[in-house]
Amino acid sequence: MRSQPPATNEPHQCEPGRTNPTDNTDCPECDRQLSPPRAPPIVPREVSHNTPSRRVKIGFAMALIALVMGVANSIYALSVMDWLTGGGFLGGFAGVAMLYPPALWLIVQAPFALVAMLMLFHGTGSPETRTLRMYGSTAIGIGLLGSLVVMVFTTIRILSS
Repeated sequence: MRSQPPATNEPHQCEPGRTNPTDNTDCPECDRQLSPPRAPPIVPREVSHNTPSRRVKIGFAMALIALVMGVANSIYALSVMDWLTGGGFLGGFAGVAMLYPPALWLIVQAPFALVAMLMLFHGTGSPETRTLRMYGSTAIGIGLLGSLVVMVFTTIRILSS
């Protein structure tokens, strides 16, 4: 049988605000199991299972898709640059391919990332939600800004050759 906590006004070990021991031991005063505080989750997969908001989970998935779209758009822009700077006559409308990466960025990638951001910043402020927001915002930023930098670089490189 577990004993009752002492009837004094002094806080005992397992009350909030007091430091718990690092090993899992019983409180000597009230006999409750003490455990160390949980560290914030680091892996997004673990976080996504504990996040209460479905919209934030969907926003995080959309953020990862926006990152993949940014990488794909960058790869396409680099391949167009390589193709157009390769030399030789490529046809009268070869330069039209240079318009696709910025058009895809403006018409598809940026609006998709905006919707992902709106989905990410909906919901409660639990630690898991904040972690998903941080990772999702980073993925969106890398996808948008990374592909924008690559497009500017490839456009300057094509126009200078």
